[in-house]
Amino acid sequence: MTMNPLQELGEKHGPTKRFHDYLKWYWMHFRDIREEVKSVLEIGVDKGTSLTMWRDFFPNAEIHGLDLNPDCKQYEGERIHIHIGDQGDKSVLEAVQKAGGPFDIIVDDGSHFPEHQLIDFRFFIKQLAPGGIYVVEDIGVGRGHDRRWLNDSMKGLVDHINYWDYDIESEGWLEMGRFPEHACWLDKNIVGVSFYRFITFIMTGDNPGANPFLRVREK
Repeated sequence: MTMNPLQELGEKHGPTKRFHDYLKWYWMHFRDIREEVKSVLEIGVDKGTSLTMWRDFFPNAEIHGLDLNPDCKQYEGERIHIHIGDQGDKSVLEAVQKAGGPFDIIVDDGSHFPEHQLIDFRFFIKQLAPGGIYVVEDIGVGRGHDRRWLNDSMKGLVDHINYWDYDIESEGWLEMGRFPEHACWLDKNIVGVSFYRFITFIMTGDNPGANPFLRVREK
């Protein structure tokens, strides 16, 4: 099997995510932006192998890692910054955001507790740089009492992406070039979500304003 450049870096650095067949999806989503990315956060450091892989893949980015284990500080190095703290603690998230944000890419490969995954998503999704991408690994297979919590929450994003202004008729969708004020933040800022086996990518942007073909309805 021919490997893409990210898979080759995975073989070089040895992150466990290469065993989950995730790197082909990362390559698909990140290959066109690798030069533009300036700041990356991965929640969950382990042995630091993912961070060195991201450092080599994103040549112009500062790479940040968050982990509960203070021993992970040893993996700090060239363009790699380690933050120690609990991913379920909002004050820790605020400190990480202040130190390295806004992040272009955030990858949650941390505790795998659904409650932590939701806390971090809800905090960071609004903090991403414009056009940022949020990734959750091992979705639906994490620890805890109900592994479907995050599955259900992420599936709900489809309704936000496909927001409909019910004041217009069905044939008027081309006039939805701007959402009304009562549309929520997720309606206006989540432009895509991609599900693969046990990994999810959430893309942010201007929904629907980035589509030049839609017209703004006249009042």
